[in-house]
Amino acid sequence: MSAYVIETVLESKTATRAFSFGHITDSHLVFSDATDDERKTKNVESRRGCFENPSGLSIQTCFEEQTTFVKNECDFALFTGDILDFPAKTSLAFFRDTMKDIPFLYAWGNHDWNYAWEHEDRALLPSRTALYASYGVENPEMRADEFGGVIFVGLNNTDYQFTEEECAFAEEQLKKGKDVIFYFHIPLYAKTLCPDVVSYWGKPIVVGCDEKGLSPVKPITDATVHMLNVLEKYRENVLAVIAGHIHFSHEDETPFGCKQYVTEAGCYGTLRRFSVVPKKGCESNVG
Repeated sequence: MSAYVIETVLESKTATRAFSFGHITDSHLVFSDATDDERKTKNVESRRGCFENPSGLSIQTCFEEQTTFVKNECDFALFTGDILDFPAKTSLAFFRDTMKDIPFLYAWGNHDWNYAWEHEDRALLPSRTALYASYGVENPEMRADEFGGVIFVGLNNTDYQFTEEECAFAEEQLKKGKDVIFYFHIPLYAKTLCPDVVSYWGKPIVVGCDEKGLSPVKPITDATVHMLNVLEKYRENVLAVIAGHIHFSHEDETPFGCKQYVTEAGCYGTLRRFSVVPKKGCESNVG
């Protein structure tokens, strides 16, 4: 296998057993067929060349290798968005067929649910959610799942913001007292992350950037500040924050007191395997 696997271990005080999952993000699958109109077909042609893999592998091959690794070596896959470059039915069918025997969790990326000319109009989300559901992708907007004594919370921050509904949902899960892993597309601001993001993208494409001299992509809303405060308040229960979007890997603690892991874009051949193990001294959780 030519895929590059980053290995990360998380020690959980509430895990009831050891388990692992594969984090894949920003695969940017680009497919088209005869049912697409001329504009969509041209979009495929222009976008496909944007995601060249250094090894020369196609996006499709990278995704197949990564998901095969997850199937053979992990308990499930965790996707943090932009797995599709746009919501083409052909790409969704490829995703469905590839993942048919692999459990997974999925959070929206901005490319997943909109074409470039739709300008990320959130009014499209209900119809795109229904479209994804028809291909086996459930609740990419907001969901919570428990696995091995750890709660996984997926949220939609593709407009660089969180909502009050998401704040209430996140706090509800954190109040349960179990370790929580949050996953969403756009990473949270971290002082060590921002310079590299600005160098790569020309602007701070992260959530909650209030660094002097840098203008956030969008003004930080009260609800987003609320979410960051919730994460800080319950930071002892936040096992990890997992994100993508920026196309390169990064690990560090955020100013809000939780460890964040960003994984390089899947279209470049990278995935991260998280191995969750019961924390020493907390083995009584294991039944």
